[in-house]
Amino acid sequence: MFYNKFTAYRARLERLYGFLLSTEEQHSARQPEISEVSDGIALENVALFRHNGEVLLDGININLKSGDSLLIRGPSGCGKTSLLRVLAGLWPFGSNGKVSRPPHQDILFLPQRPYTAQGSLRDAVCYPDIDKQHPELIEAMNTCRLGYLVDKLDKTDDWQHKLSPGELQRVAFVRALLSKPKVILLDEATAALDEPTEAMLYRALKQKLPDSIIISIGHPQHAQRVPQYAPRCRQRCLRLNDAV
Repeated sequence: MFYNKFTAYRARLERLYGFLLSTEEQHSARQPEISEVSDGIALENVALFRHNGEVLLDGININLKSGDSLLIRGPSGCGKTSLLRVLAGLWPFGSNGKVSRPPHQDILFLPQRPYTAQGSLRDAVCYPDIDKQHPELIEAMNTCRLGYLVDKLDKTDDWQHKLSPGELQRVAFVRALLSKPKVILLDEATAALDEPTEAMLYRALKQKLPDSIIISIGHPQHAQRVPQYAPRCRQRCLRLNDAV
């Protein structure tokens, strides 16, 4: 009995190890030509592959300058989040083409459910490396409609579960305002917020970080609303079902 179970477990481990090796080989064999630049983002004929080697996206071309905004649209499963992960350097399954982008420390990725560190609320808001005594911290919290939490900044709690999904998303926008990244990637980062709050946060980013490149994806209703939030800004749209 023990031997049969051991043999079965070993077979599973060998299959898993083989899968990991094949994934690593695909990843190492398919890498875009990446160059770090001080300003802007450019993708030239970029292709993305799934873990099994199938093409997910192909022929993606983007050229964004300081202050530009890009809205990525397309049906579910078309690769919107995957493209953001390529820009953030988080796509593990390989891609081709040329990518020019700022260094990783100048790119901020805001997911649908942000992570907050254990400890005080100040620790959570300033995660991972924002100055905990940042002179604009209180102002940023008020801007993101979290002013009612200012007096709890030094209170220790399980903030990941204490805060609502909408509060966690607003915390992520506080981080964006404080860290002032050159590129902000929004992956349905306002999905838990009402429309007025979503509009206010987008306008705050454009007003307070006018030189940042903002790339966002979201549900169809979100995609229809975003261009209205800052109509005078350079807003472009990429439809992935048209690009593939």
